[in-house]
Amino acid sequence: MFRLHRETLEVFTATTYLGEDPGLAALYHQPGMTFFWTSLLGWLQTLAVARAHGIGAEALLPVTETDSLAAVFRFYAPRIDAGDHTGDAEAGFTSLLEVLSAPASG
Repeated sequence: MFRLHRETLEVFTATTYLGEDPGLAALYHQPGMTFFWTSLLGWLQTLAVARAHGIGAEALLPVTETDSLAAVFRFYAPRIDAGDHTGDAEAGFTSLLEVLSAPASG
């Protein structure tokens, strides 16, 4: 089925064959959609805060179009799979302190 419709599907998006089990494709699709929509909503919230301070969406593109999130995923994925959460709480706390200690603008 996939091979039959691959060319049509690739008009809309990149394709990845995951095997004969259609449930597996659906299983991969749902986390992808969850990640997409929560990321989009986070970006829109970021834009709303920026706009309230006179910064437009296009001005933020150099900051938001980065590979840093992909690098974070590549760093954490093998650790999460191995159950190794060493330093995670410390890193999160450090990030929180950076946000809280940032000077207020406006």
